[in-house]
Amino acid sequence: MIGSQPKLVQENRFVAFAGYAAVSGAATAVADAGQELRYSSRVVPQLIRYTVVGIFCLAIDFGCYLSLCAFALKPAVAGTASYLIGMLFNYVLSSRLVFNAPQGSEPSRSRLLGFFATGVLGSALTSATIIISTDFLGASAVNAKIMAVLISFVVVFASRRAFVFSS
Repeated sequence: MIGSQPKLVQENRFVAFAGYAAVSGAATAVADAGQELRYSSRVVPQLIRYTVVGIFCLAIDFGCYLSLCAFALKPAVAGTASYLIGMLFNYVLSSRLVFNAPQGSEPSRSRLLGFFATGVLGSALTSATIIISTDFLGASAVNAKIMAVLISFVVVFASRRAFVFSS
């Protein structure tokens, strides 16, 4: 029936439809932005707590590493042992302070394994980033480590949030 109506009516209907589509699209964008804001209002504080816990556990890791090296342990052995000690502290603190795992509950075997698996993922990602950055991209060791820490931090946080401590 549109074809039999004057051209002005056809154009007005198109403009009305386009206006409706624009308003509908804007409403969807506003709803999406609201959902994203609610999501970030939960994630940002959690990310800040995760950062603080990570720095604290890195200090434990580094302190244990230096102590074990002082007792004449080989650096590779001291590094592995201190990393595991730091990861254990990280698990306890992340469970309680970051991801709010139920208090008083025994840690589930799957949660503990998932946490350590994501730690191994982070370690492997860090190593790979350093190798690629230094050997193939010509980055300095310090810049490679900084890049690796940032990439690993984001991937491990997202993995732990999505898979280990998902509600």
